[in-house]
Amino acid sequence: MPGSASSPPERTSTGGRSAPNPLPSGTRTYTMRQRQASIDETRARILDAAVSLYETVGPAGTTMSAAAAGAGITRSTLYRHFPTDADLANAVIDEWLKGAPTAIDDAALLATPDDAARIRPALAGLYAGYRATAALTANLLRDARTVPATRQADLRAAARSVRASVSRAGFPDPGSASSEAALGHATAFETWRTLSDEGLDDAAITDLMVGFVMLAGESAGLRPAPRSKVAPRARDKDGGKDADNATKKDKDRGRDKDKGKGRDKRAGKTRDERKRKDRESGHA
Repeated sequence: MPGSASSPPERTSTGGRSAPNPLPSGTRTYTMRQRQASIDETRARILDAAVSLYETVGPAGTTMSAAAAGAGITRSTLYRHFPTDADLANAVIDEWLKGAPTAIDDAALLATPDDAARIRPALAGLYAGYRATAALTANLLRDARTVPATRQADLRAAARSVRASVSRAGFPDPGSASSEAALGHATAFETWRTLSDEGLDDAAITDLMVGFVMLAGESAGLRPAPRSKVAPRARDKDGGKDADNATKKDKDRGRDKDKGKGRDKRAGKTRDERKRKDRESGHA
Protein backbone atom coordinates (compact mmCIF):
# COMPACT_ATOMS: atom_id res chain seq x y z
CA MET A 1 0.00 0.00 0.00
CA PRO A 2 1.38 3.38 -0.92
CA GLY A 3 2.76 5.36 2.00
CA SER A 4 2.82 2.35 4.33
CA ALA A 5 5.97 1.10 6.11
CA SER A 6 8.26 -1.25 4.26
CA SER A 7 7.29 -4.88 4.52
CA PRO A 8 9.44 -7.28 6.61
CA PRO A 9 11.66 -9.78 4.80
CA GLU A 10 9.65 -12.44 3.10
CA ARG A 11 9.67 -15.75 4.96
CA THR A 12 9.35 -19.15 3.45
CA SER A 13 7.34 -21.90 5.00
CA THR A 14 9.20 -24.98 6.24
CA GLY A 15 7.08 -27.64 7.78
CA GLY A 16 4.33 -25.21 8.73
CA ARG A 17 6.86 -22.77 10.23
CA SER A 18 8.16 -19.65 8.61
CA ALA A 19 11.96 -19.09 8.38
CA PRO A 20 14.01 -16.10 7.25
CA ASN A 21 15.54 -16.13 3.84
CA PRO A 22 19.16 -17.45 3.82
CA LEU A 23 21.96 -14.86 3.94
CA PRO A 24 23.44 -13.80 0.64
CA SER A 25 26.43 -15.95 -0.40
CA GLY A 26 28.84 -13.04 0.03
CA THR A 27 27.75 -12.58 3.64
CA ARG A 28 28.14 -16.31 4.37
CA THR A 29 31.71 -16.31 2.99
CA TYR A 30 32.66 -13.30 5.09
CA THR A 31 31.27 -14.93 8.26
CA MET A 32 33.14 -18.17 7.60
CA ARG A 33 36.37 -16.26 7.07
CA GLN A 34 35.87 -14.44 10.34
CA ARG A 35 35.29 -17.72 12.14
CA GLN A 36 38.35 -19.33 10.54
CA ALA A 37 40.45 -16.32 11.47
CA SER A 38 39.28 -16.68 15.06
CA ILE A 39 40.17 -20.38 15.03
CA ASP A 40 43.61 -19.68 13.58
CA GLU A 41 44.22 -16.92 16.12
CA THR A 42 43.32 -19.22 19.01
CA ARG A 43 45.53 -21.99 17.67
CA ALA A 44 48.44 -19.54 17.28
CA ARG A 45 48.01 -18.40 20.88
CA ILE A 46 48.09 -22.00 22.10
CA LEU A 47 51.19 -22.72 20.04
CA ASP A 48 52.96 -19.60 21.30
CA ALA A 49 52.20 -20.60 24.88
CA ALA A 50 53.44 -24.15 24.29
CA VAL A 51 56.67 -22.98 22.65
CA SER A 52 57.29 -20.65 25.60
CA LEU A 53 56.80 -23.53 28.02
CA TYR A 54 59.11 -25.78 26.00
CA GLU A 55 61.76 -23.06 26.12
CA THR A 56 61.49 -22.60 29.90
CA VAL A 57 60.50 -25.90 31.53
CA GLY A 58 60.94 -28.21 28.53
CA PRO A 59 58.64 -30.86 27.06
CA ALA A 60 58.77 -32.97 30.23
CA GLY A 61 57.46 -30.08 32.34
CA THR A 62 54.77 -28.88 29.94
CA THR A 63 51.16 -29.82 30.69
CA MET A 64 47.99 -29.22 28.72
CA SER A 65 46.61 -27.20 31.63
CA ALA A 66 49.67 -24.92 31.61
CA ALA A 67 49.41 -24.45 27.85
CA ALA A 68 45.73 -23.54 28.12
CA ALA A 69 46.43 -21.09 30.94
CA GLY A 70 49.25 -19.52 28.97
CA ALA A 71 46.95 -19.03 25.98
CA GLY A 72 44.15 -17.64 28.14
CA ILE A 73 41.64 -20.32 27.18
CA THR A 74 39.91 -23.28 28.78
CA ARG A 75 41.23 -26.82 28.52
CA SER A 76 38.17 -27.83 26.48
CA THR A 77 39.05 -25.17 23.89
CA LEU A 78 42.64 -26.37 23.79
CA TYR A 79 41.56 -29.98 23.23
CA ARG A 80 39.48 -28.92 20.22
CA HIS A 81 42.73 -27.77 18.58
CA PHE A 82 45.15 -30.32 20.06
CA PRO A 83 43.37 -33.44 21.30
CA THR A 84 46.51 -35.05 22.80
CA ASP A 85 49.91 -34.15 24.24
CA ALA A 86 51.50 -35.70 21.16
CA ASP A 87 49.51 -33.40 18.85
CA LEU A 88 50.77 -30.38 20.76
CA ALA A 89 54.35 -31.69 20.76
CA ASN A 90 54.25 -32.29 17.01
CA ALA A 91 53.06 -28.73 16.42
CA VAL A 92 55.86 -27.32 18.59
CA ILE A 93 58.51 -29.40 16.79
CA ASP A 94 57.16 -28.28 13.41
CA GLU A 95 57.44 -24.67 14.56
CA TRP A 96 60.98 -25.31 15.88
CA LEU A 97 62.11 -26.80 12.58
CA LYS A 98 61.27 -23.53 10.85
CA GLY A 99 64.33 -22.08 12.57
CA ALA A 100 66.61 -24.85 11.31
CA PRO A 101 69.21 -24.05 8.63
CA THR A 102 67.92 -23.86 5.10
CA ALA A 103 68.96 -26.53 2.63
CA ILE A 104 72.61 -26.34 1.61
CA ASP A 105 73.41 -25.84 -2.06
CA ASP A 106 75.29 -29.03 -2.92
CA ALA A 107 76.27 -27.67 -6.33
CA ALA A 108 77.96 -24.68 -4.71
CA LEU A 109 79.88 -26.94 -2.33
CA LEU A 110 81.02 -29.20 -5.17
CA ALA A 111 82.26 -26.17 -7.10
CA THR A 112 84.50 -25.16 -4.17
CA PRO A 113 87.94 -26.77 -4.56
CA ASP A 114 89.20 -25.85 -1.08
CA ASP A 115 88.08 -28.17 1.71
CA ALA A 116 88.07 -25.49 4.40
CA ALA A 117 86.00 -23.15 2.23
CA ARG A 118 83.64 -26.05 1.57
CA ILE A 119 83.03 -26.76 5.25
CA ARG A 120 82.84 -23.16 6.49
CA PRO A 121 79.44 -22.03 5.07
CA ALA A 122 77.81 -25.31 6.08
CA LEU A 123 78.90 -24.95 9.71
CA ALA A 124 78.16 -21.22 9.79
CA GLY A 125 74.56 -21.80 8.70
CA LEU A 126 74.12 -24.60 11.22
CA TYR A 127 75.42 -22.48 14.10
CA ALA A 128 73.15 -19.58 13.14
CA GLY A 129 70.18 -21.95 13.44
CA TYR A 130 71.41 -23.22 16.79
CA ARG A 131 71.68 -19.68 18.16
CA ALA A 132 68.19 -18.72 16.95
CA THR A 133 66.61 -21.70 18.73
CA ALA A 134 69.12 -22.32 21.54
CA ALA A 135 66.74 -22.59 24.50
CA LEU A 136 64.17 -24.70 22.70
CA THR A 137 66.79 -26.96 21.11
CA ALA A 138 68.53 -27.57 24.44
CA ASN A 139 65.31 -28.60 26.17
CA LEU A 140 64.10 -30.77 23.29
CA LEU A 141 67.38 -32.71 23.32
CA ARG A 142 67.36 -32.95 27.11
CA ASP A 143 63.78 -34.29 27.19
CA ALA A 144 64.00 -36.23 23.93
CA ARG A 145 62.43 -39.34 25.46
CA THR A 146 59.23 -37.46 26.25
CA VAL A 147 58.52 -36.34 22.67
CA PRO A 148 56.70 -38.66 20.25
CA ALA A 149 58.98 -41.49 19.11
CA THR A 150 58.23 -40.67 15.48
CA ARG A 151 59.75 -37.20 15.93
CA GLN A 152 62.89 -38.02 17.91
CA ALA A 153 64.99 -38.37 14.77
CA ASP A 154 64.00 -34.82 13.79
CA LEU A 155 65.86 -33.44 16.80
CA ARG A 156 69.22 -34.13 15.09
CA ALA A 157 68.01 -33.53 11.54
CA ALA A 158 69.91 -30.28 11.02
CA ALA A 159 73.27 -31.76 12.02
CA ARG A 160 72.70 -34.83 9.83
CA SER A 161 71.78 -32.62 6.88
CA VAL A 162 75.01 -30.63 7.15
CA ARG A 163 77.14 -33.77 7.50
CA ALA A 164 75.45 -35.35 4.49
CA SER A 165 75.94 -32.26 2.33
CA VAL A 166 79.63 -31.96 3.21
CA SER A 167 80.14 -35.69 2.59
CA ARG A 168 78.42 -35.47 -0.79
CA ALA A 169 80.82 -32.67 -1.65
CA GLY A 170 83.72 -35.09 -1.15
CA PHE A 171 84.97 -34.28 2.34
CA PRO A 172 85.88 -35.96 4.54
CA ASP A 173 87.23 -39.11 2.97
CA PRO A 174 84.59 -41.81 3.54
CA GLY A 175 87.36 -44.14 4.64
CA SER A 176 88.58 -41.83 7.40
CA ALA A 177 86.92 -42.56 10.72
CA SER A 178 88.83 -39.69 12.35
CA SER A 179 87.47 -37.10 9.90
CA GLU A 180 83.92 -38.42 10.15
CA ALA A 181 84.10 -38.32 13.94
CA ALA A 182 85.50 -34.79 13.89
CA LEU A 183 82.73 -33.60 11.58
CA GLY A 184 80.14 -35.26 13.82
CA HIS A 185 81.57 -33.46 16.83
CA ALA A 186 81.66 -30.13 14.99
CA THR A 187 77.99 -30.39 13.96
CA ALA A 188 76.65 -31.40 17.38
CA PHE A 189 74.52 -28.84 19.20
CA GLU A 190 76.31 -29.67 22.44
CA THR A 191 79.67 -28.66 20.92
CA TRP A 192 78.31 -25.32 19.74
CA ARG A 193 76.65 -24.63 23.09
CA THR A 194 79.81 -25.40 25.09
CA LEU A 195 81.92 -23.05 22.99
CA SER A 196 79.20 -20.39 23.03
CA ASP A 197 79.04 -20.61 26.82
CA GLU A 198 82.81 -20.03 26.83
CA GLY A 199 82.15 -16.66 25.21
CA LEU A 200 82.88 -17.41 21.54
CA ASP A 201 80.63 -15.96 18.86
CA ASP A 202 79.50 -18.00 15.87
CA ALA A 203 82.31 -16.75 13.61
CA ALA A 204 84.96 -17.79 16.13
CA ILE A 205 83.28 -21.17 16.68
CA THR A 206 83.16 -21.73 12.93
CA ASP A 207 86.88 -20.93 12.55
CA LEU A 208 87.79 -23.23 15.44
CA MET A 209 85.72 -26.17 14.20
CA VAL A 210 86.87 -25.83 10.58
CA GLY A 211 90.46 -26.03 11.82
CA PHE A 212 89.56 -28.98 14.04
CA VAL A 213 88.01 -30.97 11.18
CA MET A 214 90.91 -30.17 8.85
CA LEU A 215 93.45 -31.22 11.49
CA ALA A 216 91.62 -34.51 11.96
CA GLY A 217 91.96 -35.13 8.23
CA GLU A 218 95.68 -34.43 8.35
CA SER A 219 96.25 -36.68 11.36
CA ALA A 220 94.44 -39.48 9.56
CA GLY A 221 97.01 -39.31 6.75
CA LEU A 222 94.80 -37.56 4.21
CA ARG A 223 97.27 -34.67 4.05
CA PRO A 224 100.30 -34.63 3.98
CA ALA A 225 102.14 -37.90 3.27
CA PRO A 226 103.56 -39.73 6.33
CA ARG A 227 107.06 -38.60 7.31
CA SER A 228 110.05 -40.86 6.72
CA LYS A 229 111.59 -42.55 9.75
CA VAL A 230 115.11 -42.27 8.28
CA ALA A 231 115.28 -38.48 8.21
CA PRO A 232 115.17 -37.92 11.99
CA ARG A 233 118.10 -40.31 12.51
CA ALA A 234 120.18 -38.50 9.93
CA ARG A 235 119.41 -35.15 11.56
CA ASP A 236 120.23 -36.44 15.05
CA LYS A 237 123.69 -37.93 14.62
CA ASP A 238 125.18 -36.01 17.53
CA GLY A 239 122.29 -36.97 19.73
CA GLY A 240 122.79 -40.59 18.75
CA LYS A 241 126.47 -40.44 19.70
CA ASP A 242 125.58 -38.97 23.08
CA ALA A 243 123.11 -41.76 23.63
CA ASP A 244 125.73 -44.40 22.71
CA ASN A 245 128.27 -42.81 25.07
CA ALA A 246 125.71 -42.80 27.88
CA THR A 247 124.98 -46.47 27.26
CA LYS A 248 128.71 -47.30 27.34
CA LYS A 249 129.13 -45.46 30.64
CA ASP A 250 126.21 -47.41 32.11
CA LYS A 251 127.86 -50.66 31.06
CA ASP A 252 131.19 -49.58 32.59
CA ARG A 253 129.47 -48.73 35.85
CA GLY A 254 127.83 -52.12 35.81
CA ARG A 255 131.19 -53.85 35.36
CA ASP A 256 132.65 -51.80 38.23
CA LYS A 257 129.82 -52.89 40.48
CA ASP A 258 130.42 -56.53 39.56
CA LYS A 259 134.14 -56.15 40.37
CA GLY A 260 133.28 -54.60 43.70
CA LYS A 261 130.99 -57.49 44.52
CA GLY A 262 133.84 -59.92 43.66
CA ARG A 263 136.22 -58.15 46.00
CA ASP A 264 133.64 -58.19 48.79
CA LYS A 265 133.16 -61.94 48.37
CA ARG A 266 136.91 -62.59 48.52
CA ALA A 267 137.28 -60.41 51.60
CA GLY A 268 134.45 -62.32 53.23
CA LYS A 269 136.14 -65.64 52.55
CA THR A 270 139.38 -64.34 54.06
CA ARG A 271 137.60 -63.32 57.28
CA ASP A 272 135.88 -66.69 57.53
CA GLU A 273 139.24 -68.47 57.05
CA ARG A 274 140.83 -66.45 59.85
CA LYS A 275 137.96 -67.19 62.25
CA ARG A 276 138.25 -70.93 61.51
CA LYS A 277 141.99 -70.92 62.19
CA ASP A 278 141.49 -69.00 65.45
CA ARG A 279 138.96 -71.56 66.66
CA GLU A 280 141.30 -74.46 65.80
CA SER A 281 144.23 -72.88 67.63
CA GLY A 282 142.05 -72.27 70.66
CA HIS A 283 141.08 -75.94 70.90
CA ALA A 284 144.70 -76.94 70.64
